[in-house]
Amino acid sequence: MLPDLVDRLLVTAREEGEPAYAMLTDAYRAANSLSHKLGYNDLSMTATERMEWAATQSGDPLRLASAHFVKASTLARIGATRQAMRLLTRSMAEIEPLIGSDQTAMAVYSTLHMKAGAIAATLTDAVASRMHLDEAARLAERVPEGVVYDTVVGTTNVRFYQVGAEVDLGDAARAVEIAKTTQLPKTTLTVGAERQTYFWLDTARAHLLAGNPDAAIEALLESRALAPEHFRANPTVKATVRAIADQQRRASNTLRSLANSAGVAD
Repeated sequence: MLPDLVDRLLVTAREEGEPAYAMLTDAYRAANSLSHKLGYNDLSMTATERMEWAATQSGDPLRLASAHFVKASTLARIGATRQAMRLLTRSMAEIEPLIGSDQTAMAVYSTLHMKAGAIAATLTDAVASRMHLDEAARLAERVPEGVVYDTVVGTTNVRFYQVGAEVDLGDAARAVEIAKTTQLPKTTLTVGAERQTYFWLDTARAHLLAGNPDAAIEALLESRALAPEHFRANPTVKATVRAIADQQRRASNTLRSLANSAGVAD
């Protein structure tokens, strides 16, 4: 279905121009998401490159910046973290003049800082990571919780990213504290189930880093309940389950259940 949609949009774009290229950007983003979740990094990169091209043709600088948000994630997954940081820095500079008069631009700008903070953490650059995430949080306070250009915006999602960043920086205490003081939405309308399942996964990683495997298991149960299919496909879930098993002298029935759900063999 998706390849047919892309083909039709390519034909339409030649006649209709920018509006069709905007829709084509969204189609390529969907292709990237599917490829990533299925573990096909090469297809994910191809879809991301085409998404960036379509966004450029759309004539919308904020759509292009959002495409750069996704491309940075893809680059980071294949180890090109410094290239990802350069892309985000350039993209922020391009849309910064818009944020004073456009709330949507401010929301997108916040997500770029958010992504930069997360990637800086994987480079163990605590100063840069916290600087970017603090700026993302400051900006996010000025925009409503929701979704902009298919990206979750607002303070809650920034806090989700902060938890993951602190885990990557090795600061278990700070990660656990942020997780405990994060107020989760009552529905998945503003922050979807997939984003919330990432939060619980990062919370599990934080507890595990703090030497509390029981709390990590409880967090994984929350993650599984929100998005079982995503839980099973996520390689970080598998790694976390195995790490918990290494900390427990004897695997509990609950851990076995989580391992089964994640597709981890005994």
